[in-house]
Amino acid sequence: MHELYDVVDRFVVVEAISAHGKAKRGKPLLWDRVKHQPRFARFADKVLHFVVDDADLEALVAGSHGDSVFAMEYLQEQRRWEKFVQWNALAKEFGDDDMIGFGDADEIASRQNVWLLKHCHTKGDKVDIGIYFALGTISKAFRTDFPVPGHPFTYGDPTFWRLPAAATNGRPNRMRGRGGSFLWRRLRAKTPPSTTSACCHGTTSATGTATRLGNCAGTRASSRRGDGEARWSSV
Repeated sequence: MHELYDVVDRFVVVEAISAHGKAKRGKPLLWDRVKHQPRFARFADKVLHFVVDDADLEALVAGSHGDSVFAMEYLQEQRRWEKFVQWNALAKEFGDDDMIGFGDADEIASRQNVWLLKHCHTKGDKVDIGIYFALGTISKAFRTDFPVPGHPFTYGDPTFWRLPAAATNGRPNRMRGRGGSFLWRRLRAKTPPSTTSACCHGTTSATGTATRLGNCAGTRASSRRGDGEARWSSV
């Protein structure tokens, strides 16, 4: 949050009152417990907190998500988008030129890639972030099952969606390297950023988020307010 605070518009924290797996209720909600602590207080103005509660869990009781061990995870992924849409209908904070990203709490885009998403035109409606997948220490990489194309030691999450594409999908989620375009970052000291397949004229590398488009490397871009700033929210 320290790294991304001034380049994002919202961090979205989604918690459930039930753990994943066997979906046992009674899991404590942590954000309410820690948000006033000094280490988090400075970020509170940008945090949206959504809770998957008893009413939401009725979908599991009804069996609409099946008996999979991942049923609770599927439900939470669906509800986070629905809750964002409901909130945004009232707040009217994000529009068609914005992007929203989806990923787990340990799938964090680099500041550089978030800046590019904020200021550049993207080639498609979905952009995967190829995060470096370290194994134990930063010097050891892991060949993942879900890399971005051509970079086997990356993990293709989180994924950023343009809001119209997310709305059309109805249940937007992380694409795990199969979103059609991507950003990634080469971990190498004192070298220029690697070129990407997602940002026009931009150069770089690679939770969930939304951004209004600005300008990148002289490329003309549109902005909802016309001020060249981008907005994004992190889920």
